[in-house]
Amino acid sequence: MKKTIRTTWKGDWLLEFSVAFTVLGAVTREPVLASVGVILALTVSVLGVRFRATVTQMRSRLQVQALLSKHQFPLYETVYGGLLVRNKADTVARVMRITASVDKDLRFDIQGPGAGSIQPGKEMEVVFRLTPLATGRLQISQFQLTLTDARGLFTAQLPYHEPVTLETYLGLIQPLTPLSLYAGGSSTSQKIATGVDYAGIREYAPGDEDHRVEWKATARLRKLMVKEFHPETETGLQILVDTGKTMRQQAYVGTRLDEALAVAELLAQAGTNMEQTVNIYLYNETQLVSKITADQQGKIPTLTAPTKTPAKNTSAGGFRTQPLTTLGSILPDAGRLSAYLRLLGRIIGRGHRRTGVYKAVTAATGDAPESTLVILTDLETNVDALIATAQIHSERGLRFILAQIGAGWRLNPQLNTAYPAYQRNLHNHKALQRFGLTTLDVRPELLVDAIVNELSPTPTIKTHDLAT
Repeated sequence: MKKTIRTTWKGDWLLEFSVAFTVLGAVTREPVLASVGVILALTVSVLGVRFRATVTQMRSRLQVQALLSKHQFPLYETVYGGLLVRNKADTVARVMRITASVDKDLRFDIQGPGAGSIQPGKEMEVVFRLTPLATGRLQISQFQLTLTDARGLFTAQLPYHEPVTLETYLGLIQPLTPLSLYAGGSSTSQKIATGVDYAGIREYAPGDEDHRVEWKATARLRKLMVKEFHPETETGLQILVDTGKTMRQQAYVGTRLDEALAVAELLAQAGTNMEQTVNIYLYNETQLVSKITADQQGKIPTLTAPTKTPAKNTSAGGFRTQPLTTLGSILPDAGRLSAYLRLLGRIIGRGHRRTGVYKAVTAATGDAPESTLVILTDLETNVDALIATAQIHSERGLRFILAQIGAGWRLNPQLNTAYPAYQRNLHNHKALQRFGLTTLDVRPELLVDAIVNELSPTPTIKTHDLAT
């Protein structure tokens, strides 16, 4: 362990005064001044030798132990720890400052006390605070104590290799309830329209929604009146939920699948409250897993993640796409060409018909041909099959709304890797929009409102911008 003895500003002043008095005494031939300069220089030297001996003793007799309340905690959460410094020497240890060598993505702050005197046989506990700025394994490699003497003339730095390793992750790992993450969605979801044909007004009856109240007629007739619409019995809301392998990854709260099921539940409740037929289809990479139908009273079965493991499938539809994706390194602007070639290959080979998203869309359109389809997916698998499926069914006037769940770039705290992921994700959204899909990639707390806005007859807010 290395030790470095340095003078403080007080020690530097004393040395400068000693030199000044010595030179002044030699010039003026005053022995008193020269003697004062020599005495100051000798005093500083003797004190420095004593302090060096003290530091040598402290090197083996001063013990440091780091204590941390927990070693795993979420990103940006502040955790407190303690540093126990024991003095087993026969002299006083005067700690001037405590620092730590930490990873660049870990913020370290001393809360107190960061300095003080430790009597022989005693100990001092220092409280420090850690704040992780990135996910993964982070470490405090060593602590460094800066010691000083009784007069504050010298300092010495003693490093102590007491590594502390901690792990950080995104969000709390806990079950997701709809209102815990999408609190605003349950209220705004009442805006889903039940019909576009206005039938007239009638007197209020128990069970009518508040947004149907006709205030002008109520004021004129002096009794509560509500608007009446012709119900659209042929339309409905079909919600498709991706349950593939990538949907099991960690999201803001729980997994991506937990968030998708929460959104599906809120949309289903809103749709059934507005007298719409609502079906929920769960699918994976290769098959339609199950179908859930909401009743007319707004009640739906509890949504849970399916336990069926999807079959191994390296690419949607069983076709290899790797040779085509490598064209980007050979031909200029080959990314678009590669996408169209993959799409053409799937249409010709009908490979997209073997994917789960195609089977789910086919089932949904067969049950309610005039419905609006809301697809909840992380947009990491079956993208080509989704484009081909939407292109085929869009010719029948079917409307698709694709809401992305847990976009990877939003969960990445590292800007240098998050931005390229954002660009790739934006490219996928633009490709889907060219084939007639409405795509949404917004923050989780805004997702339900964004979907409801798109489901309304006259959307007022453009929410498909990835930068929202």
